[in-house]
Amino acid sequence: AAAAEEEEAEEEAAAERRLQAEVEAAMAASVAEAAARQEREVAEEAGRLKHATARVSTEEKVEWFIRYQRKQNLGRIANAHKARADRALTHPRVRGPAGRPLIGADDPICLRLAQMATAAVDTAKNGRFVPLPRALEAPLYPHWMERRADRSYKSTSVLGEMYDRATDLLQNLFAPGRCEQVLCDAKLLYSTDWLSYSEYTEGAEEAMEEYNRELLLLMAEHGVREAEALTSRAVRYGRAASRKRNAGDTASALRFGVSRLRGMARREFDRQVEAAVAAHEVKMHVQRLSDAAKASVRLCVASAWYYVTYNPAGSNVIDGEHGPLSFPWAAHDALLEIARRAARPAAAPPPSLPAAAGAEGSLAGSKGERVMHEFNRMMRRLNALDPALAGSRLDNCERINHLCDHRGIITTNTRALAHKLRKWRNLAKGAAQSEAEVAAWEREGPTCEEAIDQVVVAVEAELSRPCADSDILW
Repeated sequence: AAAAEEEEAEEEAAAERRLQAEVEAAMAASVAEAAARQEREVAEEAGRLKHATARVSTEEKVEWFIRYQRKQNLGRIANAHKARADRALTHPRVRGPAGRPLIGADDPICLRLAQMATAAVDTAKNGRFVPLPRALEAPLYPHWMERRADRSYKSTSVLGEMYDRATDLLQNLFAPGRCEQVLCDAKLLYSTDWLSYSEYTEGAEEAMEEYNRELLLLMAEHGVREAEALTSRAVRYGRAASRKRNAGDTASALRFGVSRLRGMARREFDRQVEAAVAAHEVKMHVQRLSDAAKASVRLCVASAWYYVTYNPAGSNVIDGEHGPLSFPWAAHDALLEIARRAARPAAAPPPSLPAAAGAEGSLAGSKGERVMHEFNRMMRRLNALDPALAGSRLDNCERINHLCDHRGIITTNTRALAHKLRKWRNLAKGAAQSEAEVAAWEREGPTCEEAIDQVVVAVEAELSRPCADSDILW
């Protein structure tokens, strides 16, 4: 029995040596043939170049492009290297000098393919094409390379395990119960003291309905879910899509369709922002809103898009199920800006005015506090226009007149608005300190918050041009 085992071992070793010799001989023959073919091609190319003119013609460019696309084998070489290295991890063919099996990339064929890949990378620069002999191509491919079933095998390598786990995760990603609850994040609902996202929900709903209709048509055409359509990575394509084209063509069609849909939604968002800005300019009786005011309008429109999509009681919920959720993210930069502002520490509120006793004091404190705060901000802005005012003893009225009459920095319209805000500030200050001044505040002060907003926005629009290069923010 021992002699039989020894004889069997010797036969196996002899068979391995014969196999290795045959493989090396086949490789040497293939490489020699490829080298001879390459030499002939180089000689033919040299002959053509000898008669070529200094100016490269269009026909020669076309010929070179076609020849490069037909003979460039870098991708095929890389795929053959990955397939053979994966196969050699579990089924090593050759043993090294010490009897250790050469696994993975240490396989002799893998080493040869690596050398060929190094040479093929330089083909675009030197024009020397590297042929891939048939003997070096992979007979089978691991399943994680997603080739045809008759040319694939079940790989047990680490890459195969990672592929299997990722596939299982994607298949279970949209299992029932995972996406049943959709929450509307209150931090993305942006409003200011003079503007609210609720003003733009009607236009947002119309745009959302158009977007959802186009997206659902795209999803039905290719048999995919919303997340799969947006990422162009489908776990399993529908039957209709599989009959018409392969997975690669379907992914390209999805990318094109989603890109077109996002562009359409983005153009509609920009159009709604421009219309909202124009409406506020008419409402505030100003020629142009400042950049800060335009930014606030833009964020409110984005919040309206988010609200109509994620509102659990809105039109995007049909029979208890949420519709597509990607609509507001066409304006993702605006939503991210809202999130950044919400994450910042809250700014300290402006100092409150000392209210007088009784209901009159509370009345003055509600609007008067706002007037005081806006007037102080305006004066800081005006003082920044002329550095010479820093050490001046002029009062606020004289400073405003100085900037208009002597310096010509502000217009007469700006001066009138500034004096109006200054008058309101004096009335609010008097009403907060004395009950006798409350009647004057009610008679001559702003009638509502909207009146204050109109003056503030008008002053801001007037000062936006002369202070374009200033570091003082309005």
